[in-house]
Amino acid sequence: MKQDKAEANAVAAALPYGLRKLPVRDVPQLQCLAPDFEIATRKPARPEPMVPPLKNPAVTVEEAKAMLDGLRDEFAKKASGGLYRDAADAEWRRLPIEMRECLLRVAGVRAKSKPELHGLASRAWQEMPETEREAIKRVVRLFKRYVLPLSALAAKV
Repeated sequence: MKQDKAEANAVAAALPYGLRKLPVRDVPQLQCLAPDFEIATRKPARPEPMVPPLKNPAVTVEEAKAMLDGLRDEFAKKASGGLYRDAADAEWRRLPIEMRECLLRVAGVRAKSKPELHGLASRAWQEMPETEREAIKRVVRLFKRYVLPLSALAAKV
């Protein structure tokens, strides 16, 4: 028995490295060499991942996506020390405050007073309410369509 095991180990050592790594059940040649011995190393069984129980299992897909989006933004802000900015936020910060206020007015955002509008315009893009952001995006798309091609009205002559 020891001689058979030693012989099987010698055959396994002589096999090419890649062939030794294959599981025995997938390589019939290895089973022919030593059917009773485990020549190739098998991967250990992976434990099943632990899934924490849901607090509210009646959450819809849309609610879960919204929650994950919020968590993603929150983690990005925490990881970057509050300096996280996407492209929309960078463009919003580059606009002068007067242009921001103008966009808010054209977008139909109602403010009770000028300081309130100024405070809303000085916010970061991510801090704006979703309805205001969508209204501003709609106005900017209209401006791109109608105002960007204007050249005679922009001439200094």
